[in-house]
Amino acid sequence: MKILGLDLGSKTLGIAISDALGLTAQGIETYNFNENQYNDAIKRVRDITQNEKIEKIILGYPKNMNGTIGERGKISENFGKKLEEELDIKVILWDERMSTLQAEKILIDANMSRQKRKKVIDKMAAVVILQSYLNSIKWGERKMDENYLRVVDEEENEILCEILFTFDSDEFEKSYVFYIPVETPEDEEIEVLCSAYKAEEDGSIGQLSPVENDEEWEMIEEVFNTYMSNMEDEDFDDDEKE
Repeated sequence: MKILGLDLGSKTLGIAISDALGLTAQGIETYNFNENQYNDAIKRVRDITQNEKIEKIILGYPKNMNGTIGERGKISENFGKKLEEELDIKVILWDERMSTLQAEKILIDANMSRQKRKKVIDKMAAVVILQSYLNSIKWGERKMDENYLRVVDEEENEILCEILFTFDSDEFEKSYVFYIPVETPEDEEIEVLCSAYKAEEDGSIGQLSPVENDEEWEMIEEVFNTYMSNMEDEDFDDDEKE
């Protein structure tokens, strides 16, 4: 069963597709249309769903960080309803908070210039959205790779989380990992988590341990703020290089 992933903007539509087994997401294209002319985007989705025999669509749902729905979220809701009505296909709205940030990180890690990133960022965001959905329904059946963690909450529930980044602290002689739950309830704010960890022999993340020291938390907050700032500054750095 093939599944389509969509990242809707006011003038672009990022499109990704799963393999037949529903395990991995691959980018197809960033479709451009005149601003707010969503019927053109629907026509493009119709062509792909017919040609690829798509059985389900995962549409990015842009919510505010506190879980509330803004104008873009309402536009996605209406777009999803039109897709279901006109294409007679199931559409799932999928929380896309952090998806653009994750897509940007992937492209920056690939040493892609700002100009090139602009051309593919929407397509990559669609890949992130679709892969997040695929992981949520399949993660219990497959081996975790280096991008994901299984963590247990206070109620002994096992939760799938995606790793943002790791870092080592010489001051505290520990390694730390930042991660976010793959799924966050619609009415809850997305939460970035951090834990200390011990590395396995192969370098992968081993057992997690909580951070309890206030001085450590201050350091962790500073590291995360620097990380976010660096992500925002990448565009400026690329302009300087060009």
